[in-house]
Amino acid sequence: MISSGQLKAICRVNAEETQAACISYFLGFLGGALEFSETARAFCLPPNEVTPLKVVVTFLDYLDRTPGAAKKQAADALLFALRDEYPCLQ
Repeated sequence: MISSGQLKAICRVNAEETQAACISYFLGFLGGALEFSETARAFCLPPNEVTPLKVVVTFLDYLDRTPGAAKKQAADALLFALRDEYPCLQ
């Protein structure tokens, strides 16, 4: 498991291999979350509007504005960040 703080540090490095690791984490999370939560989604991405980079920025912004979030597991913080940014409208 990786903490949010650790993932933030990886995503902030401007080296090609660390950027690839950063984006890969988010793509893997999104793939799993969207595949296995068809009925009760915690977040709803607008079709064709959200890029992997936008998801990274959403995550990093969430960490910057949420005290203590960097100590959470990265998957938990990412879920909360996406839920806040892209709520499902009922």
